Amino acid sequence: MSLAGRSAQPRARTWRRYAGLGAALAGLAVIVLAFDASPAARAVRSQLWSLNSLHYKEFDSKLPARPATAWYVGVGPGDLQPEAAPPAMHPTGAIFNAPVQVSITADADATVRCSTDGSIPTTHHDRYPGPLTLKTTTVLRCRTFKSGHQPSATTTQTYLVAIPATLPILAVTVHPANLWNRYTGIYEHFEEKGGEWERDAHVEYFPRSAAPALAIEGRIRIHGGYSRSSPKKSFRFYYEPLPAAVQDPDNIFTWQTPASERAVIFGAADSQVHRDELLQSLLDAAGGMTSAKMPVFLYLNGEPWGIYYVRERVDEEYLQRRIGPGQYDLLVSEPDRPRVMNGDRKHWQQMIRFLESNDFADPAVFATAAAEFVDIDNFTDYWLYNLYAANMDWPHHNMSMFASRRGDDRRWRWICWDADATFDFGRQGLNHDTFAWATRSSLRHDLRFNQHLGQTDSEDKIVTTLLARKLLENADYRARLERRMSELLETELHPQRVEQALDRLHGQIAADLPLDWDRWDLQGDGSAYERSYYEDLERVRRFIRERPAIVRGWFRSPPSPAGPPTPTE
Repeated sequence: MSLAGRSAQPRARTWRRYAGLGAALAGLAVIVLAFDASPAARAVRSQLWSLNSLHYKEFDSKLPARPATAWYVGVGPGDLQPEAAPPAMHPTGAIFNAPVQVSITADADATVRCSTDGSIPTTHHDRYPGPLTLKTTTVLRCRTFKSGHQPSATTTQTYLVAIPATLPILAVTVHPANLWNRYTGIYEHFEEKGGEWERDAHVEYFPRSAAPALAIEGRIRIHGGYSRSSPKKSFRFYYEPLPAAVQDPDNIFTWQTPASERAVIFGAADSQVHRDELLQSLLDAAGGMTSAKMPVFLYLNGEPWGIYYVRERVDEEYLQRRIGPGQYDLLVSEPDRPRVMNGDRKHWQQMIRFLESNDFADPAVFATAAAEFVDIDNFTDYWLYNLYAANMDWPHHNMSMFASRRGDDRRWRWICWDADATFDFGRQGLNHDTFAWATRSSLRHDLRFNQHLGQTDSEDKIVTTLLARKLLENADYRARLERRMSELLETELHPQRVEQALDRLHGQIAADLPLDWDRWDLQGDGSAYERSYYEDLERVRRFIRERPAIVRGWFRSPPSPAGPPTPTE
């Protein structure tokens, strides 16, 4: 073989190697591009986006200069780039009876990208192709991407198309990774509490009146105690107070406050009668302190999530708005000693020492307590309403009390909250001797809520009955309590009036109950939930009719000769 032939062979082999390598790289590129467009890649990017956003929040909060600027760190070393203007949608989100066409406008030299699953759009999302026709309920989130600029803020609008719900609509939008991600999702980690488990949320409220819709940016977290484990969870939403121009006395979101931030609860309504709302409506009518509420039908990232109640949260902001600017001690009852929500326990402990060291049969002692420690009228009505309703998971739980930290009037007052274990809840309350339970000085296992399941009374729970026991040492107060209970049973708590209140609450949500049952009866078609609800409704009606006779048996005084109250609308 010639020299030239021998030299050609290595060159051929080299070219073949290069050709093979090129083919392998091309194949790898095809695989990468295919994976990049796959659902698995989208899931990975979503997870990384969520983790990155959390790290950025931590960095953001620790950088004092950051909030003072509208500029953001650019992609190049040392570059500062302005944020692109966000896109606008026409029309804006609303309730539509038929499909709606949506157009989006932005700067001429910019690209708009959108999502429909609640996620924050990135460069991996589809470009806006032109007017969109939405035939079903859709949450549309869009951002502007422009050369030389940071991506814009996200524009979010929810389009509710031909929805069957009749209640006002609450549309909550949260990046899916912040809900379902195995590391960062609040729905996945529902047991976690605290500010580190708050996530950015966009909330829209659509009334069923001429009032305008509202769009609110804020932070959301899971709310509640035992209800956290339920598939249908409650939320707590933090946001800056809205401008005074949108104030509406019928809309909790718009109420003005001296505080810089508000928190409201999106309370999940379960398949039972909503007892807490019933008791609070009754006490509110009598002038007691309660948490205002309004029923809504909630959509989460465009998906129907069921009937909820938007409620005031009982916190310092609530007190500053309801009572007036100032500083307050706010406590929540727990076995042994109350938990501090705001302030401290010093004034409460001062009252406890006074109770323990004095004989309340002495009128002077009682007068001192009424002047310095206890708003007697407030306490009496709050206590009697809970006794009447057979609140069995109380007073060692679910009792809120507050007092001013300054001024001449530092008496404690009580706020009704979380009264779900009432009105024969769990079929345990009709004949329950709640008076004996709430004034006991020794263990009463027989009266303990869920005692048939092994729950027992304990010494630390008895501590919470001390105030009622001491007040009842006073003969005049005992007579006053009996008179007030008799009066209430013939007026505000007369069966006719309480049943009217029950009918009003039921009527507010009745039309949307089947939608809720269909959504959350995960094992069936909603019929089991429907049957359970209406059986429970009749159970509450029976309680309303029969409970007064049982309550009267606790007291010596005969019922008032007054007839039933005049029916009210």
